[in-house]
Amino acid sequence: MGKTDNWDDYTSNFLKSSHVKDENDAFVCTAVEDYDKGASPVPRLTLSHGEDTEYTFDLNRTNATYCKDVAKITSPKKLIGKKIYFKKVMARNPKTNIEVESLRICKIE
Repeated sequence: MGKTDNWDDYTSNFLKSSHVKDENDAFVCTAVEDYDKGASPVPRLTLSHGEDTEYTFDLNRTNATYCKDVAKITSPKKLIGKKIYFKKVMARNPKTNIEVESLRICKIE
């Protein structure tokens, strides 16, 4: 079966700020892959939350820097199996120049 035979490779459930209750809400990283966003690839995480819920989350520079410099994670693949916690922040969307609610990693266990 080719990629265009179904929608599996074209749809996803991206993690949004509305999915995060508070900073104690843990998401477990179950997979990491490279995702080519054009200019340069970014790590795309698959996050498990509860028994039946999975989300995808692309690491922007701010969150990748937190993983590397603050949490001392030596590579994106080392996030697999880790609990990741987020805080909600207001951030400026570079495309629209409008502040929007966004997610920042605040803790990794």
